[in-house]
Amino acid sequence: VAAGMDRVAAAVAASGGGARVAAVVSVGDNFYGNGLANCDDPAFNHSFSAVYDGASLRGLAWDVLLGNHDYRGDISAQLDDCAHEWDGRWRASGRALGGRAVYASPDGSVEVHVVFVDTNPLISEYAFCPGRHVYDFDHPEVGGPMFGAPAYAAEYAAFRR
Repeated sequence: VAAGMDRVAAAVAASGGGARVAAVVSVGDNFYGNGLANCDDPAFNHSFSAVYDGASLRGLAWDVLLGNHDYRGDISAQLDDCAHEWDGRWRASGRALGGRAVYASPDGSVEVHVVFVDTNPLISEYAFCPGRHVYDFDHPEVGGPMFGAPAYAAEYAAFRR
């Protein structure tokens, strides 16, 4: 468990206790420091399922975006079905670059429309930082870095080899 994560989980659980919470939105950096290694990485349980397990959180959906730390690992482990199979609350599939969601109050009288935007593939430093980190922008939902799209395609492909 990352430093302070247990305190964050306790605060989230406490805030959800009396409120009518439709879902939790995680805006990235779900797994510090280098994301998940693969679909069998125990970090998923240690940093999510076993931590965010308060009674008020157990039935809530978690709509998830990726952060730069997540892209340092195998993003398939978060975006593909294996994460949802580990914990049915996890919803990241189809949100590699963002998306939208509509959350409604229990009686339907209030709707909140949320737009998610993942800017990580727009940051050229994340694709071209040899010796520091490698970011997994090659997942089919991402399709490579987005900055200067065709202009950088050959350079990015050469760097990834």
